[in-house]
Amino acid sequence: MTRDATPPRATVRSDAAGEDAGDPDVEEPRAPVVPAAETGLVANAATAEAAAIADEARHFRGSTLLALGRFIGLALDFATQVLIVRALARTDYGAFAFALSVSSLAATVGLVGLDKTISRFVPIYEQTGDQRRLAGSLVVAVSTVAFLGAAMLLAMIGLSSAAGAELVENELARRLLLILFLLAPISALDSLLLSCFAIFGSARSIALRRHVVAPLLQLGAVAIVLIADQPPEALAIGYVVAGALGVGLFAVRLLGLLRRNGILDRIRRRDMILPIGALFRFSLPLLSSDVVFLLRTSAVVILLQYLATSSEVAAYGAVLPLAKQNLLVYQSFSFLFVPAAARLFARHERERLHDLYWRTSAWIAVATFPAFALTLSLAEPLTTLLFGPRYADAGAVLGVLAVGHYVNAALGFNALTLRVQGAVRHIVAVDVLSAVVNVLASLVLIGRFGALGAALATTVTLILQNILYQAGLVRGPIGWPERRTLGVYVQLGVVAAVLLAIQSILALPFILGLVVAGAASLLVVLLNRATLRLDVYFPELRKVPVLSRILRSDVA
Repeated sequence: MTRDATPPRATVRSDAAGEDAGDPDVEEPRAPVVPAAETGLVANAATAEAAAIADEARHFRGSTLLALGRFIGLALDFATQVLIVRALARTDYGAFAFALSVSSLAATVGLVGLDKTISRFVPIYEQTGDQRRLAGSLVVAVSTVAFLGAAMLLAMIGLSSAAGAELVENELARRLLLILFLLAPISALDSLLLSCFAIFGSARSIALRRHVVAPLLQLGAVAIVLIADQPPEALAIGYVVAGALGVGLFAVRLLGLLRRNGILDRIRRRDMILPIGALFRFSLPLLSSDVVFLLRTSAVVILLQYLATSSEVAAYGAVLPLAKQNLLVYQSFSFLFVPAAARLFARHERERLHDLYWRTSAWIAVATFPAFALTLSLAEPLTTLLFGPRYADAGAVLGVLAVGHYVNAALGFNALTLRVQGAVRHIVAVDVLSAVVNVLASLVLIGRFGALGAALATTVTLILQNILYQAGLVRGPIGWPERRTLGVYVQLGVVAAVLLAIQSILALPFILGLVVAGAASLLVVLLNRATLRLDVYFPELRKVPVLSRILRSDVA
């Protein structure tokens, strides 16, 4: 009998009360031990390999579609960024970036890690057939984020009224902060909905609604405000309205998916168990990861505002979105990786989890290399081209940030995989150490070097944190990478160093440098085609005569 075989009455339970009494309802989902006769294991190695490749193909095809959608979304976001930077005075843009950073910080705090938590728990509940806890997890997550968002909004209004001038001297920054803070609960809900979509929805739906529709709404709102020659406050209002419309469209689609899966009906009947204890025992300790993230993003901008000038904030804020292009593929693959890894972990398929992790990491490293080559070797000419000569000094800031973000992406989903495995203690220890390093480095380097110092502090933190995360994975099923994967990283490092040396010595014009970087990126793909398995995961490429020969891997 399954867990769903319950009396037809409303059943809402919380696991919080029974925690001390050993109530099994409070336990986090455990990987089930299923007899071989019930698992439908394949009969021979050839069939097992075919099934594994089919699963991998679904993961990589869906993630690649998300990466393409993400690319479109970032292109639209970047167009919006360029419009704002060029339209506003440098100090006005610094005030806008400061307010947006505080809003982003509040959004991350308001999530309390629940977006990543349900990405782990819900697939495991789904795998074990525990539909009541599955539905309860969604209710707990949405209710918590909505409540915290409303509470933070009220707190910000009260704080601004009581001591706004003492906290933020810049009057424009105070006005923009009050408006853009409305984005905090909107962004938090958006991230939570995206995690739900990764579990229940299709890659196409995520790509369309998150990476096309929402950025288009934002770009349209900004364009209308700038064409009408409105002040920065109107621009902030446009940002908020666009964000609310995007979340509304996302929510409508998600409700349809939940209805189709029978989850919405279960929630309406209140036939669910609220796994409050399990969710928060997992998410709250891991807030340390969010704290480190905030320290190297929003908090750095806030420190720049206080320790330096609005001009330094503008320099850092203008190029940060460019550096984040190195996370495009990484973020796109994470949506489908976490549910897939959680299911493999639940089924004790250690070898497939190892292969999924390192093959995904190699994909991310190679696919991200074009963005890394552009933002590292061509950092200064790219910055000047996009933002004008007044931002030429921000080129060095971009180059330093690019290194940290690329290392973060190329090493794969180390932190997320540790979460899937429940390695909470290791994650918290690494995060606490990284937070201390980030704060000390920021205080020392920002005071001496301004925006460049902030970039150095961020990059040092990213590299240290990822190395320590990776050390935690070595003891588990992920282990060390295979020789082929290590070869990928060595090749990428050598090619990046050569590109940087060529640009430093020859100072190539931007177009010529772009051609050289593109050729180097193509070379990297060709050298690693066996690891990428492009012709296996995308059999359509075999129909193109030239590509079928060029991209042919050694996998039959």
